[in-house]
Amino acid sequence: MLRPEVMWMGGCVTSSASTDSTRAPLIDAAELLALVDNDADLAKRVTHEAGRLQPVVDVMLGRGRAVGNVDDAALGVLTNLHLSEREVDFFSAMALPVALTHSLAVELWPDSDFSDLLDGMMANGLISRADDDVTVIGRVPEALRRVVRQECRRRRPDTYRQNMQRVREAMKKTEQPPAARLQQAFEDQDVTSMIEVLRPNLYSLTSEVPHLMHRALRALPPEVQTSHPDLMFCRAFLAAQAKVPVTDSTKVGALELEECTRSPSRELRLLSSILILRLRQSYAESDRAAEPLRTSTIAVSRLHTGLSALLAGRYATAARDFEATLQIATRDGDRMLCRDAESKLAVTRVLMGDIVAADRHLRHLRTLPKPTGRIREMVCCGEYTAALFIAAERLDRAEAERLIGLTQAAAYWHDELWPFLLLAYRRAVQVLGVPSLLTAILEEIRPMVPAADEMPAQIVTICQVETMISARHLGAAHTLAGRLSTLATPIALPTRARLALYAGDFLGASDLSGKALSFDSLGPLARAEAMTLAACAAWHTGRSAEAQSMLREAAAIADLQGGRRSLAVVPGNLMAPLYAACEIAAPHSLVPDVLPRPKLPPTLLHLVQLISQGRSNSEIANELHVSTNTVKSNIQRLYRALDVHNRKELLAVAAERGLLR
Repeated sequence: MLRPEVMWMGGCVTSSASTDSTRAPLIDAAELLALVDNDADLAKRVTHEAGRLQPVVDVMLGRGRAVGNVDDAALGVLTNLHLSEREVDFFSAMALPVALTHSLAVELWPDSDFSDLLDGMMANGLISRADDDVTVIGRVPEALRRVVRQECRRRRPDTYRQNMQRVREAMKKTEQPPAARLQQAFEDQDVTSMIEVLRPNLYSLTSEVPHLMHRALRALPPEVQTSHPDLMFCRAFLAAQAKVPVTDSTKVGALELEECTRSPSRELRLLSSILILRLRQSYAESDRAAEPLRTSTIAVSRLHTGLSALLAGRYATAARDFEATLQIATRDGDRMLCRDAESKLAVTRVLMGDIVAADRHLRHLRTLPKPTGRIREMVCCGEYTAALFIAAERLDRAEAERLIGLTQAAAYWHDELWPFLLLAYRRAVQVLGVPSLLTAILEEIRPMVPAADEMPAQIVTICQVETMISARHLGAAHTLAGRLSTLATPIALPTRARLALYAGDFLGASDLSGKALSFDSLGPLARAEAMTLAACAAWHTGRSAEAQSMLREAAAIADLQGGRRSLAVVPGNLMAPLYAACEIAAPHSLVPDVLPRPKLPPTLLHLVQLISQGRSNSEIANELHVSTNTVKSNIQRLYRALDVHNRKELLAVAAERGLLR
């Protein structure tokens, strides 16, 4: 059993005089830590209590050398523990590291005396009793597992196969965790069992044991990979996450994802392609490429088509995809994937303006297993984003502060949902009255902002404009809002309408809010906000009855949804007379009041328009048929009237006061 030149006897190592000096030491520091489960204190304690690993400790501390390798050392330890003489003990040593508990042991060997074995291994530090668990969890190092497995297969192959079947059945019956079952199936090279564990647990296993997952997925034969595109995609996704940050598009060609785009599986080709496009920040193109997968019956495919639609700004489509993901994941029993789908549904619903539906998804989400490991931030990002939206809509300052504190970690800002977390932050800081809070975040995410025509970039611009409005920098807000001038999307129209109100362009505000209301997919609170803006514009264009009707309807919607922010994003001094006419208590406005328009003579008002068109003094003189000196004199009068010192300040104040047309 042992190599002739290595014998473990009573905790001592003896070697023959003819030691081969070219052989590696018996064990180095790293291998020692493997033997004692990476616990140096445990090695010392084992040495003190039993003395069996003393030679190993001596080698680690540089006090001795021996020939052989770590497998020899492991086999020697097993010999001293007398495991090699009894078949059941030999097999149990192999099962212990995987997930052998008392219940599993009783299920497998009801007539065997297992206590002596367990006590002996615990006494020697090879397994430990967890403080928070009544079961005994195996912690035998990998080296011991490897030796025992090899010996079992070599000496008793039939018994080995029978026992493997028994242990798999017992692990199911005693509800061993998926990670333990995958480890067992992977070590046994049992493809059927690996797939059986992988399919309903892709998310949780990816989070808990990513390296084991990747090795197990790579071990699947080609024909299995082709017939299970979700498993192959998961393998490529793990490799991508391990090698390339989400925002780094320059290395995508080297990833396993690129290989998947040449797969014989159409589903895998499409799935990999849409993720590569998202990594390259081509969100609209990714959404178009995802269209053929919207009839897929694979949960991971529908999740990624939903993400592509969400990042392209197509919320209704994203909601349908996430609903389909939830149904398929529920059918397949993947509860962690259900949790992720619920979180993304909550975000989508709140973006559509339906916080009651979003709240319902969050409540159900919290009945599912809590995420751990690598997947935690990804799943929690959606949950916290939706919860922060809801807190802002309900003007819940304490909850908004708590959620902002929870999402400070950089991991949340590298998740694909970062644009919507940014928007939730914007609404929360609006409620808290601290518009400067976004400044640092906007600076940090600058490298992640895609091309201006992509939805995430539009959300960044909207947040910047709204922050400028709150800080009373209306001139700069008007200038920056030029990037939104062609956007007729539900998310951009309210900001554009609000700016029109500040400029005194009530007809323009009415048109923009009307366009927002024309979207069928608009949720209740999004509709309430658009109706409040439309009511304000209608009141100031002489349509008082229409304005009162719309405001009353908007207030009723807000009451049903339990959200008040939608009624508080219009300048208070513009809305005060309308609220009074409706006999409704006016909410505290979250945006600054409109400044009064200065009374300028028609000549100077015309001059403002010409300056805003970029005309020079000589061009203005030719337009007005006056001398350039007269133009200069009138410009100085304009500066004094508006208390500015140059053209740049003039245009900013003119925009704030609603003097530009």
